[in-house]
Amino acid sequence: MSFAFMRLYTGDYLRDTRHLSPQKHGVYLLLLMHCWDQQGPVPLDEQEAAGVANCRSADEIESLRYVLQRFFTKTGDGWYNKRMNDEIVSSEFYSKAMAKAGKKSGEARKMQAQLRAKARKHAVLEPTLNLGSTLVEPRLLSPSPSLSLKPKVKPSSSKAPEKYPPGFSQFWAAYPRKVGKDAAFAKWKARRPDPPLLELMLAAITAQRQTDAWTKDGGQFIPHPATWLSQGRWQDEIDASALYEPGAERNRAHLPPAQARALWEKT
Repeated sequence: MSFAFMRLYTGDYLRDTRHLSPQKHGVYLLLLMHCWDQQGPVPLDEQEAAGVANCRSADEIESLRYVLQRFFTKTGDGWYNKRMNDEIVSSEFYSKAMAKAGKKSGEARKMQAQLRAKARKHAVLEPTLNLGSTLVEPRLLSPSPSLSLKPKVKPSSSKAPEKYPPGFSQFWAAYPRKVGKDAAFAKWKARRPDPPLLELMLAAITAQRQTDAWTKDGGQFIPHPATWLSQGRWQDEIDASALYEPGAERNRAHLPPAQARALWEKT
């Protein structure tokens, strides 16, 4: 763990070091900075310790020895300064506590944001009058069990019939088997046929109504309109023999162009 800055209590420092020469002050401060940065002791080896404090001359080495003996405690792994050890432990504890608090704060903010989002989703907007203004401002109200969130609908004696688009109405009028209108309308909206496709559908229905599959047994084999739409049955190939009955020439005119051309070539 590394700290961005080292705390230096000038009053405490000067109280204990006023007798030091400027050279010893420099040595002492460099040793303290090393302990803070490394979060460990000054090396036991004198040459390494001299390198830490940038001591080269014999006089500087003597200052190093004095400072170590006066302000540091020698242990098996290095020279320790008691005040610096206390500051390192305190800073580590403070840093970890702040990180833990920041994490909890972040989690709390996240939870609050989620709760606010849920509240906005389920809350009721009630217009309230701001007494200091002529504007009406919305106020968020927390939902309560006694408050119905559903908008009030005026009772109606008769339900208005659902309106279908003209294209679907044309399709529904032309299709011979009128079952499952809602399902058919859902497939219609999924297809969203444009006018050319609608014309092709109507022509295919006109032609398929003349086939055996759609006329035998009372038309029980006619597919449901939703099935016809979902499967794209207007693209079915029609057996030419089914149209060689009376009125075949008339029926042929209602076929899609490609099928009508093929039938004319066979005749």
